[in-house]
Amino acid sequence: MKHPLGNVALFYAGGLLLAEFLQPPLVILLSVTLAIAVAAILLSRWRSFLLGPLLILIGWTNLVSRTAVISPHDLRLILDKPDIVTVRGVLTETPTQRVFVRDEEESWRTLARIRVTEISRRGKSQTAFGLIATVTPEILGTNFFAGQQVEVSGILAPPQPPVADGLFDYRTYLQRHGIYFQLKVESTNDWHSQPGSLTARPIADRFLNWAQATLARDLPARDEPLRLLWAMTLGWQAIDNEIYAPFMQTGTMHIFAISGLHIALMAGIFVAVLRVLQVSRLWCGAVIVPLIWFYTAATGWQPS
Repeated sequence: MKHPLGNVALFYAGGLLLAEFLQPPLVILLSVTLAIAVAAILLSRWRSFLLGPLLILIGWTNLVSRTAVISPHDLRLILDKPDIVTVRGVLTETPTQRVFVRDEEESWRTLARIRVTEISRRGKSQTAFGLIATVTPEILGTNFFAGQQVEVSGILAPPQPPVADGLFDYRTYLQRHGIYFQLKVESTNDWHSQPGSLTARPIADRFLNWAQATLARDLPARDEPLRLLWAMTLGWQAIDNEIYAPFMQTGTMHIFAISGLHIALMAGIFVAVLRVLQVSRLWCGAVIVPLIWFYTAATGWQPS
């Protein structure tokens, strides 16, 4: 077979499509999937006929399990309307910045994601479970990073739907990432680190800070050319949409995503340098492969 995994991908994708429109109880899906898996193992004569339905069920069950309400402390069960709250939890990633330009004036926003463990409202605290997105005016300090326990106050509500049909649906985008609520924070003063939190930034963050400082060395203030350089080499995303627009119109937006092009260029440069130093091909691979994985992790595992 020229494409041995083609049918596997089609069956699995079929299961994902079913999950988009039909979401039966997770217990039923798990039971049926387990029964067919056992039957496929025990009944060798029927195995080839059972693998297709099994793959469909695996894809179906996987997506439903990511969207179903399982915990009794799920935020979808706790919060039925927008409310002023204080949440406590762990930052799943280091906060990132976005810049918007209106009337030639820049305004900054900080975006972050928190895995909530506790929520307080109207003076009462309770255990909570869920992943939320946060948006904060201005730039949050560098003392907040992935893995840190934080306490943040603001208005917690479902994300806004698109203002018109056909526009980008931010609510659906977040839901596909398991996020059903967005916390709108009034200022950076509403962010507090919890006692016992991490004090050392992750090595990936320190690498990005070093790389940005190195690329900006001997250059003027943080201007658009420098931001474009950061975006193309480090996956930095704080660029105004007006700057992105020409790239989207010409179909060259992919140069801002850390993709195979970036990996190939980096690998080629490393290989050339190591071969000049008379390093064997085996050791070139042993050195370069971990470096590429580190670069991919440091730039945020960006899909492209």
